[in-house]
Amino acid sequence: LRALAAAVGRAGGGLVTVSPHPGAADISDAYQQLMIDMSKASRGAVLWNAFQHRWDQPERWRDLLEYMQRAEDEGARVFSVAKCQRLDLEFDLVDTRLFVWFPSWHEAIALPKAEKRARFADPSARARMHAEFSDAAQGPSQMVARERLVVVLESTSHPEWIGRNMLDIARESGRNVTDAILDLALEDDLETRFVYQGLMNGDMNAVSAILAGPHCLPGVSDAGAHLDMDCGVDFTARLLGYWVREQKLLSLEEAVRRLTSMSFDVLGVADRGRLAPGAAADVVIFSPDAIGAGPREWRQDVPGGGRRIVQRAVGIEQVLVNGEVLIEGGEHTGVLPGEVIERSVGGPRGSAAR
Repeated sequence: LRALAAAVGRAGGGLVTVSPHPGAADISDAYQQLMIDMSKASRGAVLWNAFQHRWDQPERWRDLLEYMQRAEDEGARVFSVAKCQRLDLEFDLVDTRLFVWFPSWHEAIALPKAEKRARFADPSARARMHAEFSDAAQGPSQMVARERLVVVLESTSHPEWIGRNMLDIARESGRNVTDAILDLALEDDLETRFVYQGLMNGDMNAVSAILAGPHCLPGVSDAGAHLDMDCGVDFTARLLGYWVREQKLLSLEEAVRRLTSMSFDVLGVADRGRLAPGAAADVVIFSPDAIGAGPREWRQDVPGGGRRIVQRAVGIEQVLVNGEVLIEGGEHTGVLPGEVIERSVGGPRGSAAR
C-alpha cells in the first residue's frame, strides 16, 4: 500500500481509498499511521470506508474523529465515508448468508425445505441454535447486540407483529428469542421477513456526531455486495430530509456542500461540484420540504432469478447531466449524456468542513 501510494504521488498526486484493518469502523493504530503516510506519499487524500457506530465499541467513534483531526495537524488529509443511515439487514430463513457464523443455523438453512422445517421444529436442534445465537462471543463482534435487534418486517400469520421486536414478543410468551423466531417462521411457511434493525449505526446520537465531523463525507453503498439484505443508496435523501430538515444537524447549504464540492475536492476533480461558469451542468433540482428516502422495495430481476432491494427518493424534480434532463418525475428520459471523468492533476486540494 505504501508503494502504491508513492506511485500515485509520482504520477502527479491523487486519491487513495481503502477499507482499513481491522475494518468496520475499528482501525488499528498501525493502520492509522499507514493512512497518514499514504496521504503524504500520494500527495492527496486518503478516504476510508466506512465510518459507523458499533455496539461492541460504543465510544470508538470519538477516537476516530480525533484521529482524522490529528492527521490534518500532521499535514495529512484523511477523510471517511460516513454512513448516515442505520445498518438494517433484512433476511428470511429460506436463504440467507447472515447466519454463516453460527454452524447449526447455517447447516439448517442450507437444507431442502421439508428437512429445514423438521430441523427448525426439533428441540435438540433448537437448543444448539439458541446456544450459538445467544453467545455474545460467537460470531463477529459487531453483531454482539443481535438478540435485541431482530424486528418483524413481513408476516402473514401475525401481521399485528410487523414492526415489533422479536425479543419483546419472546418475553411476552415466555420463550427465548430463538424459539420465537423459529416458531413464527414455521407458521409463515418460512416466508417471514425479518430485519436486524440498527446492527450498526443504531445509536443516533453517535451517528449525528459522526456526520457533523469535519472530515466525514456522507455516503456508503457497497455496490451490491449485500443486495438481498441492504440497499444503502438512500444516503443523499436521508441526509437532506432527516438530518437537515428534521434534525437540523447541518444547514442545507453545508449538506449540499458535503454532497457536491467537498466530495469532488477530496476526489481531486476540479470541474465538478459547483454551479459556476464553464463547469459541467450537472444539477439536481429538489424540494427541501419534501425530499426524503422512499420505502425499500423488492425486485426479482437479478440474473439467475435472484432478488434485490431497491429504494427511490421522493421530492426530487429533475436530474440534469451535462445540461440534459436525465431524470424527470422519477423516470429516466432515455438520454445518456454522462461521460467518464478524470482526476485533475493539480486540481483543488479540498478542505475539511468548518
